[in-house]
This record gives sequence, C-alpha cells and structure tokens, in this order.
Amino acid sequence: MKRHGRLPNLLQPGTFTEKQLLFKFFAPIPIVSTSDKLGSRKYASHYLTEKVRIPRVVWASTTADIPKPGEVASGRYWFKSNHSSGTNMPVTLPLVHAQQELMKARANKWFERIHSRRLALWWYEIFPKQVYLEEDLSDGDGFSADDWKFFVSNGKVVIFQHDKDRHQNHIQTIFDRRGNHLNMELYYRVLCYPTFCH
Repeated sequence: MKRHGRLPNLLQPGTFTEKQLLFKFFAPIPIVSTSDKLGSRKYASHYLTEKVRIPRVVWASTTADIPKPGEVASGRYWFKSNHSSGTNMPVTLPLVHAQQELMKARANKWFERIHSRRLALWWYEIFPKQVYLEEDLSDGDGFSADDWKFFVSNGKVVIFQHDKDRHQNHIQTIFDRRGNHLNMELYYRVLCYPTFCH
C-alpha cells in the first residue's frame, strides 16, 4: 500500500481501507445493483422519493449508441454509462455533427472499458452495460449540481462527503455520521468553511 506506507492487515482489519480490501475479495456482495448507476436509482427512489430529486433518464441503450435526431427533446443533458465512474459528458440537444461523433466515440470506449483493474472492482463487470441521457439538474450558471456520497458499514452511515462544483473548481468536504466536519482530504482539496475551521 504505497499511499499508506505499510501492508494491510487482513487478519485483523482495523481501518476503513483494510475492511474495504477484505470485503472486495472475501465477503459476499448480495446487491450489486447499488454499483449500477441505473440500478441504484430504484433503491434510492423507494426510500427517498419525497426527499431527494433523482434526475430523470430520458433515453437509454444497451448498445454503444446515441439518440436519433428528434428522439429526445431539445435541452441540456448528461450522457453517461451505468457501469463505471468518470464516464459522463454534458451535451446539448439537438446535436451538431461533431458532438454526435464525439458521443459515439465515447460510447464505444465506455463499452470496451473494464472498470478499474487496479482497484479490483470486479462486480462492475457482472451487470449489463448501458449508456443513457439524464436530465441536467444544474441551474445554468456553469456550476454542477452538488453531490453527496454516504459510506455505509453494517447498514449505518459511517462518514459522508459533499462535493461542490465537480467539473470546474472541485471542493470536497468530509463529515462523520453526526454531521461533524472531519479535517481531512479524501481525493480533492477541502474548502475551510469558517464554521468548521479552528
């Protein structure tokens, strides 16, 4: 483990990373649909339908395809794949020729991609791959919608993170399960809000 400076203890795991590694290789994963961006929508909508706005999927395909002209109403959308991270791009319909070609190339690349061999996330390869168009929830000011991620262990949220302005000036803030700010960086720089900083 280059970043941690030591090998993980898989016999007596004590850290979040050690438990993640153990889980990946030796624990059963009964619900892989939560890794499927489209499959996880069903789970979230069942429990949070009145509290969370889930972006509408306006088009989807099980092949490396793009919408046909006139198939989807004009507007701003996100073109995504369901089986990997980082596989998304903003699009505005109707499409110009150059954007059609770029979307086709991206779709083909996404379908050929194996999600993170390095991290051994094998379950991304066992559900059907899809590409889809999702409504854009941003307010048109050039900033992306805020993103929240919740890390769950044994059915309970352990920590959660807030990502802001993901596509321009990405800022990430981490909290414990009670909403207390954790003074740490996970992947991106942390904005030091006056409320949190000492």
